[in-house]
Amino acid sequence: MRAPTRTPSRSRLALVLSACGALAALGRAAEARADGPTATRWTAATPDAMAEAALARAARGGDDALAGLVVAAALDERTTFGAVRAGLATLAAGGGPLASEARLLGRALAPAPAPEPWVDLATRGYDVAPDPDGLVRSFAVLGPFRDPGGGLARREGPEAPAERWSNGAANYSWGAYAVAWRRTLPESATARGLPLDLYVSPRAETCSYLASKVTLPAGTTSVVAHVASTGTVRVIWDGADVGLGEEVHPRLVLDRLAVRLHAAPGPHLFALKVCSYSMPDEGRVRVRFADERGAPLPLACSSDLAGLEPVPARTRAEARETPLARALAAGEVEGTGAALVAAVLRTLGGADDLR
Repeated sequence: MRAPTRTPSRSRLALVLSACGALAALGRAAEARADGPTATRWTAATPDAMAEAALARAARGGDDALAGLVVAAALDERTTFGAVRAGLATLAAGGGPLASEARLLGRALAPAPAPEPWVDLATRGYDVAPDPDGLVRSFAVLGPFRDPGGGLARREGPEAPAERWSNGAANYSWGAYAVAWRRTLPESATARGLPLDLYVSPRAETCSYLASKVTLPAGTTSVVAHVASTGTVRVIWDGADVGLGEEVHPRLVLDRLAVRLHAAPGPHLFALKVCSYSMPDEGRVRVRFADERGAPLPLACSSDLAGLEPVPARTRAEARETPLARALAAGEVEGTGAALVAAVLRTLGGADDLR
């Protein structure tokens, strides 16, 4: 015999309704989380919310952390003034694996200081005190050299037989273009990179050399050089090739090469050959030094190459994988999420290959 049905009491009905309300609240909370900074979404209703989500993504330290930094930096001018730079400063102070990238991005976004009154360079000099972030701010620039093809590998100028890097009077002019060493203004070498257009013309389909005398302090056995550059770049240490970036990058945002250099204390030659192609690029170069743990290494640098005679046979160097290279490589082999991260870095990170 079937038991008779019973009408739910008021207490049971209230309990059911309460449970339904709780489930609905959980659903709304889940939706809120999906729109918040801990979700997989890259977009939000406002630029401030997008930047907050990007910085939170970077703080979590996952495979998409570097892309989060780049997105936040790209939104700096669309958000509340100073909000992105404050977030980058917090990440830099945290000492995480991307602390150096966060510190440089924040410094690059900072408003440029007011120009100094005119000073006599003959009195003040072209060289300045070591930079706290390890930036090289003193370069000697030589260019442009014509590039009919394969110019990055060509040994010309100071690399040609019987030529010397220390010959400041060398002249390689062609046509209507003067090609001689020029010492750069320290103020022009910033976290945004040294603008080659200030010193070299024309740049399209030409190559240029940048060199600096870097002095390692007593007790030093090795340093790590981090290089960011538009176009293509070849890294030279004491006359020997130690790094190569063959992709043609349109913009300078992140470091594209890192090289561990084994060297004794004293002066050394650090140089780059940078080439631009028919597609226009920003024409910027940045070099910074760090120790083995990634902490900035302020080094004395000079654009005066006199007396510097590099010995390539003594050079030992090892390539280091940069966060940019690691993220781009992951995007080539993993799923859609990694591919999206790589796409963000290629576009907003300036690491697209113009070829």
